[in-house]
Amino acid sequence: MTDYNNVYSDLLTKDIKHWIAAAETAANDKNLDIFEIVNTFITDYFAKIVVELNSEKLSEFNSLIIHFCIDFYWDKENPKFVEAAEFVNVWKGFANIAERLKSIHKFSDIIAKIKNSGHNIKIIKTLANTKLMKSSELAKSLNIEQNLLCNQTVELEKHGIIGREKSGKNSYYYLTAKGRKIFDEQFAGDKINFIEYVRNNLRNFLAAASETEKKGLIEALKSQDFFDINAIGADVNAPGAKVSNSNNPKDTALFWR
Repeated sequence: MTDYNNVYSDLLTKDIKHWIAAAETAANDKNLDIFEIVNTFITDYFAKIVVELNSEKLSEFNSLIIHFCIDFYWDKENPKFVEAAEFVNVWKGFANIAERLKSIHKFSDIIAKIKNSGHNIKIIKTLANTKLMKSSELAKSLNIEQNLLCNQTVELEKHGIIGREKSGKNSYYYLTAKGRKIFDEQFAGDKINFIEYVRNNLRNFLAAASETEKKGLIEALKSQDFFDINAIGADVNAPGAKVSNSNNPKDTALFWR
């Protein structure tokens, strides 16, 4: 007879890779009790990496869950272990959410780099007011020599925020669609900080999410007592929705609490 207390205690000392392996074994053995224990660990882990917004952990989680799901389903319709399929469907929702959050986190790193350079900000603001700007004119607006302009624009070009095209001997710079979005959200009118950016993205995600994805995120976050689940996706002015003023992206006040 299996001692589930020992199973729980053993899994408590393991990491996400071991939990996925334990889920695989439980699925092959058709052991729902063990699978439910593993589900508790994976759900809690997911909620924690959402709070941390650790891009590396989000990538690892996504990769492990996707590979598990590929092995768990013989095809799109037939799971190895029918009784555990609902858990796995929620994990698939987790993986989708993790991928989206990783994208948001990467975007925030780009914004941080831009804001560390006064020239970057000035370039974006200058190009926002014109369709195309001759390189000599842009250099003049930055008060630098034209031959030094490439050193100032290389990072923005690398991230696809500005573009450059040639016409004869002249080069022209312009703000890309991505750059325009950053300008509108970060530098035009009321500025939006990263915390608000993540909230807005999660709000939009929840509005368009499948029931499995929505259920997965909400069930995971319920395990974290600093979340007010009822306020996620709601208007920030809604009754009971308390928003932190923290500007730290890794603060646990990333969402409503």
